[in-house]
Amino acid sequence: MVFFGIFCSAHSIAAERQLNKTDLVASIEATKKAFNYFFETNGGIAILIAFGKGNAENVTPDGIGEQFVTELNRRGKPAKYFYYDADWQGMTVEYVIGYSTLGPWGADKAAMNISKAVEMAEAAKKVHN
Repeated sequence: MVFFGIFCSAHSIAAERQLNKTDLVASIEATKKAFNYFFETNGGIAILIAFGKGNAENVTPDGIGEQFVTELNRRGKPAKYFYYDADWQGMTVEYVIGYSTLGPWGADKAAMNISKAVEMAEAAKKVHN
């Protein structure tokens, strides 16, 4: 089931954004790790970042990921970020929870939906336990 979800997620990203072969492989690996994180941590939220070109010099995938992790930890949820480089402009952020995702969105919209991710993780934890 997890592999199917990973394949579908990576496939939809590739179709939507036209990833090159190297980026497609990296996206599949990052997505696989993100899906596994929920089950390894018994309910943690994975943040999956596709980091493209043209972001401000002071914006890094580590900086963005750490901000999301810090906020989710503050709300009592274990969290970890995973990222891959992408060919397109900007970045996308999505939450990976159980077999589901929220997003992808730009970082601002992902931040606005952090409460929804916490609620979804709590519900998923009840279902998967």
